[in-house]
Amino acid sequence: MKRMFHRFLGLTVAIMLLLTSVSGAFAQGDELSGTITVCVLARAGAQEAWEAVSKAYMQMHPNVNIALDLKANDGYGDWITNVGLLENPDVDIAEFFSAAFDHSRLLVLSDYIDLDSPYSDGTWGDQIETNALTTSSVTGEQVCLSMFSTQVMWIYNRDIFEKVGVEPPATWDEFVEVCEKLSAAGYRPIATSYDTAFGSGWLPWIYLDQSTRPLINLYRAHEGDFCYDPDVDGVWEYDPTDPWNDDEDKVNQNIVRVLAAVRDGDYALNTPGYKTAWTNFSKIFPAYAGGDAFFAQQGSDGIDDAFYKQEAAMTLQGGWALISFQRTLDEVKESGIYTDEEGNQVESTGFELGTFVMPTMSGEGLAADARSIEVPTSGFSVLNKDQAHNDLVVDFLMYYTSVEGMSLYVDSLLEAGGALDGPILVKGVEFPSHYAPLYENLKSIGNCQKGYGHIFAVGVPAVEESAREFKNAAYEFLNGRTDVDTFLNLAEENVKTYLPILQQIVNISDEDLNNPASAPVGY
Repeated sequence: MKRMFHRFLGLTVAIMLLLTSVSGAFAQGDELSGTITVCVLARAGAQEAWEAVSKAYMQMHPNVNIALDLKANDGYGDWITNVGLLENPDVDIAEFFSAAFDHSRLLVLSDYIDLDSPYSDGTWGDQIETNALTTSSVTGEQVCLSMFSTQVMWIYNRDIFEKVGVEPPATWDEFVEVCEKLSAAGYRPIATSYDTAFGSGWLPWIYLDQSTRPLINLYRAHEGDFCYDPDVDGVWEYDPTDPWNDDEDKVNQNIVRVLAAVRDGDYALNTPGYKTAWTNFSKIFPAYAGGDAFFAQQGSDGIDDAFYKQEAAMTLQGGWALISFQRTLDEVKESGIYTDEEGNQVESTGFELGTFVMPTMSGEGLAADARSIEVPTSGFSVLNKDQAHNDLVVDFLMYYTSVEGMSLYVDSLLEAGGALDGPILVKGVEFPSHYAPLYENLKSIGNCQKGYGHIFAVGVPAVEESAREFKNAAYEFLNGRTDVDTFLNLAEENVKTYLPILQQIVNISDEDLNNPASAPVGY
């Protein structure tokens, strides 16, 4: 009901803003006045980027002062916590999600989304992508603004692909064929490790999500559940063709029903869908990813070296690494030398980078196309103050998120040595031409991490023994020492064995599992 109240309140505020004259952000030109304090993290290039946007804004509004007080990462969470103890802190814009913070103190940004922007020809919402505003899991309101998103993807060597005559694959079967041809041409197809590709959960989360999507019908909030919202859950309908169908603002999920489904065998790992996914994994790993080294490597441990030295044609990475990869290759092209992790200098001409999204698997038990790990990043929020000051801060954000403002921000960030996590969530803003090819084949395919469909993909989360036993079983299977049915039966047994430990961690009892509609004690 809290979410319903906030929505009603947000609607009321929005109507008041439209029907009354306000003295803050939507006054004209130099009538704007006041100080806005920005206290986000001081990432590489962030100071220069915020300065460029602030300077341009203050030139338009000479009675406004943008005070930049960017903070180091160390201690930021403690600083945010202390801000939360103050009644009237000077802070306006900060990354309040870095610590336990009372989200009810944050400005509901979605209340402004339909208001006309002075910095474009439409509303503020017309300027930004729909996933730029994200929802607080505490209040159910959109209080966080993110200007970039990131995605786990495949990075490849365009020169090798062209030489071998292969194209970025769209399906897993095509992916297998590409690996076969690259291997036949004398290249290691993939540079990655088990810990990166599987131990992190990346590939299992992504591809087992194709199988577990229908399970949401088991553990979605049912009528009468403690987390049921009739305005949301009462109208939601399952649609596996829509990768955003299970977004947090569209349907609530009941963790008690999740754990009950695992206990009762309704949520299992030895299913046709899991069998299809793991059989497909075994067609590539470890044979096309370094053989025994695939399991032995820790961290980067030569993985990047193999890619930079053009021994391997592809690597698994996140969008946050793309610009770093490109800058390294720029240096290699200029110097003709690549310095590996051990300090050895190797002659190199460099190469052109390419990217492609996760190829979709097909087969028995798979209910939807592949998604990825795809989330907005570098988000910040606004501390809720008086109406006029809130309006002033939002006016600044409207400029920051305009084509002009965000172009200034991005160009200044990159020039100062900063990097982007991935696609820009402001419509009409283009990457500088040097980096644009890195993103031309990327598209939003949805996030597999929403809810609970992925969390048992590599054992029971937060239980080290479970992850270790799962890895051992995966090692035996992927190396051909056990068959897929034996492996998945072991995986299912693993989850059942360690589920009680997870219940203790999240403080959900057996009695709670027997009564999933009721809120667990302490919730």
